[in-house]
Amino acid sequence: MLNVAVAAFMLARMGHPPRWTALAAVTLAVLLAGFAASTWLETRISAGMYQDPVVAQERSAYQQVVVTEYRGDTRLYLDNQLQFSSVDEARYHETLAHAAMTSVAAPASVAILGGGDGLLAREVLRYGSVQEVTLVDLDPAVTDLARENRLLTDLNEHALDDPRVSVVNADAFRWVEDTPQTFDVVLVDLVDPSTERVAKLYSQEFYGMVAALLRPGGAFATQATSTYFTPDAFWQVVSTVRAAAPDRAVVPLTVNVPSFGEWGFALSLPPGGAAPGSGEPDDVPGLFARTPLPEDLRFHDAASLAATTHLPADNPPRDLPPSTLLSPTVQRTYQEDMRAWRY
Repeated sequence: MLNVAVAAFMLARMGHPPRWTALAAVTLAVLLAGFAASTWLETRISAGMYQDPVVAQERSAYQQVVVTEYRGDTRLYLDNQLQFSSVDEARYHETLAHAAMTSVAAPASVAILGGGDGLLAREVLRYGSVQEVTLVDLDPAVTDLARENRLLTDLNEHALDDPRVSVVNADAFRWVEDTPQTFDVVLVDLVDPSTERVAKLYSQEFYGMVAALLRPGGAFATQATSTYFTPDAFWQVVSTVRAAAPDRAVVPLTVNVPSFGEWGFALSLPPGGAAPGSGEPDDVPGLFARTPLPEDLRFHDAASLAATTHLPADNPPRDLPPSTLLSPTVQRTYQEDMRAWRY
């Protein structure tokens, strides 16, 4: 608009035919109208990108945040990528939370890295022993939405308003590096390592710092991408968690989440006499057995949680090198896996 205004001024000063000045004025008017309608246009265009009606959206400093809802199915998208569907999110969040929580005796202090939607916090708060939860999520737009949007508060059961929960809007890597706190359980729920910027949160250095936050007997678990669509990336995350704390046992887990397919997690536990890093469920004392599983979960019971340790035969273990800050190979591995599904 500034360029057109300058052009109109110069045309008038230089005595060009009035039609050129009129054309500049019309162009300026069109640009002004587009600017005035930009929010409406963006909303209409964004709504057309989603299968279900958009009920909330915001462009934050970090990403586009969109909530859709149709016939009881609430979905959260970040930068057009589905984060959860309310139809099956319990399969994911119950696996990540309860695999670690039940493997620690009376967990009192929990850190959640990511999980700004409050769904992991909801699962953690089911344990009566929990006294404090620190949730670290980069984007305040997401945590504010999880506190204020009725659809999300119904799902997370107002977890972020619980007095035991403290929300910290910060970069997870820097926060882990700087915090003096220690925890019984740390849950890592971050977006897939599709870029080098995110890959630092899947590095040996990051997981090493996370392990250093654990109290004696503590556990941490991380989402580890799909065991089916990105099997090499999954096993590289497992290898990286193992390399970050080689004295600990690492148990790979999988569960079917229909919205995403087979999904993987890596659970890091004190070995308790097992061979370091073995990860074989029978070799890890206390696996899912140190604290009772809460009752009346939407998806898991003791048998189904135990079944998450049984990976299918078509996804055998792969011994891949760990991803590091200097060599963030997990990002390349992830992209190579995903390339097989791009037609």
